Amino acid sequence: MFCCVFAALCYHVLTMFQIVARQVLVRACLSRPQRAIWAAMVASSESKRHRFVVRVRPPQRRVKVPEAKDVVLGPRPVAPPTEVAAKLRASPLVIGVDIETHDLLGRHMKWWTGPLGFATLADPFTIQEARIVQIGWCVHAAGEEPIVKRFTVCPTDFHISEAAAAIHGIAQEEATRQGTYLHEVLTAFMRDVSEVHALGGRLVAHHLEFDAGIVMEELARAGLSHLQQSWQEFARGGVCTMDPEIAHWTREMLSMEQVPWKSALKLEVMCSKLLPDCEGLLSKKHSAGADAQLVTMLFHELSRRAVEAPGAHANADSSA
Repeated sequence: MFCCVFAALCYHVLTMFQIVARQVLVRACLSRPQRAIWAAMVASSESKRHRFVVRVRPPQRRVKVPEAKDVVLGPRPVAPPTEVAAKLRASPLVIGVDIETHDLLGRHMKWWTGPLGFATLADPFTIQEARIVQIGWCVHAAGEEPIVKRFTVCPTDFHISEAAAAIHGIAQEEATRQGTYLHEVLTAFMRDVSEVHALGGRLVAHHLEFDAGIVMEELARAGLSHLQQSWQEFARGGVCTMDPEIAHWTREMLSMEQVPWKSALKLEVMCSKLLPDCEGLLSKKHSAGADAQLVTMLFHELSRRAVEAPGAHANADSSA
């Protein structure tokens, strides 16, 4: 800006100097009639001279163009693969379950299929040794209000680690003071499970092999071994929303960048993209009751999209 102003000033000074020099030369070399003719010519040319104007362009804002991998569109109808459609077969009634444990989850090096038939990354020894600190379940019929229950277990024979307490917010002292005995908690849980099973409902969990496997072990510890067989049968007919194949199909619906096939999606990611009115429940992350309700809502939404997607019926007919 300063350079432009300085250039304009120099231009005007040089112009005035030329005018004065011409007038001196004219007076010195021309006669009076000739000077009059020269003055008229100069006046005419000056009236036609264009004025020098300095135009300053405003600075332009640089707009960052997002990369393709960062662009996520809204859900679009995509027909699920035959295997995914079979897993998400419609079930008007489901019971969702979620568990918070006494210590952090030991992670397996790669995906493997657990005893209940679901893909998992949980270390098998962790499933055997994990203890329930909090369990929540949600009985949810499509189109109706969910029934949510949540219990904190009194840690009579185990200790809650500080690392686990930092995640779910349940410390040893609080659980000891406010918790319910494991036998009473699992008795109430299995009563609701039996009712849902009798009505043809299904079990839903985000990492079902982990949650259901821990319940299996805790039933024995609580003196409820006679319920293990019925629990195992019910769990094997359930659906895991953390299934890598379901995650792959969900990424296609959301136009997300695909990753290696054996990769899951977090519960909060799936719910935030597919369930528009779940902010309140998402704010209660790692509360077993809220997570159990979210997983039932997610299942109903995934099942609906699997049925309504173009070509879904054709896939179902071909699989039949």
